[in-house]
Amino acid sequence: MRIEYLFGFFVVMLLLTSCTTQIINDKSALDNLISVSGNGELKVKPDRAEVNMAIITKAESAKIAQDRNAEAAQKIYQSLKNYVNKEDISTENYNLYRESKWNEKTQEYIEGDYVLTNSLKIVVKKLDDVGAVLDKVIEGGANSLGGVYYTLSEEKEKETKQKVLSLSATNAKEKAVDLAESLGVSVGKVKSIQETSYVFTPYYNRAFDMMSKADMAPAAMPEPAPKDVTVTAQVQVEFRIE
Repeated sequence: MRIEYLFGFFVVMLLLTSCTTQIINDKSALDNLISVSGNGELKVKPDRAEVNMAIITKAESAKIAQDRNAEAAQKIYQSLKNYVNKEDISTENYNLYRESKWNEKTQEYIEGDYVLTNSLKIVVKKLDDVGAVLDKVIEGGANSLGGVYYTLSEEKEKETKQKVLSLSATNAKEKAVDLAESLGVSVGKVKSIQETSYVFTPYYNRAFDMMSKADMAPAAMPEPAPKDVTVTAQVQVEFRIE
């Protein structure tokens, strides 16, 4: 009986010793790491534009307001067929309401005309066509411009993201090497890498911001002027110390 007890005690101690050794080894591995963040930024020429505009119609009845709005929208679609595809025009907002005014004499609200706002987004895939698209939507009946965004196509954004992540990883490696050299050690293999941030900022041309019909005469329209868009990324990398 005593022999069995001693044998069991020996087995338990052996297992505890093994676990302790494993914990120490794991801790040692964690202590021998350099963790750094890497940043990258690119300025890229846009290859796509988004024109935001609205058709606003007013009438004494909801149906007349809708009919006038639909007529203007159809005219815009037809005028743009040589510049954009139909699927590149989408409705962003469609809002119908009735105006009301406060009557000081009767101390009550008086119902007025129906107002319909049809907001559209037009994707222009050839930047040289942006000026012509703006002229066509104004001629077609658009009476409010919400702005012009210069952005990237899906293909170009994917390509740009790969490049900026590569820059971020290179920046992380450079930081790790500088830190290691200052401590008299060397940077080893990568233990882990993680993308922690990716930001793509289109260029917004504020010259067209909320222009009213009075500002939208062709002679008064500002010249479309695309600028570079900004793409940034950040990665977190752990290197082993040698």
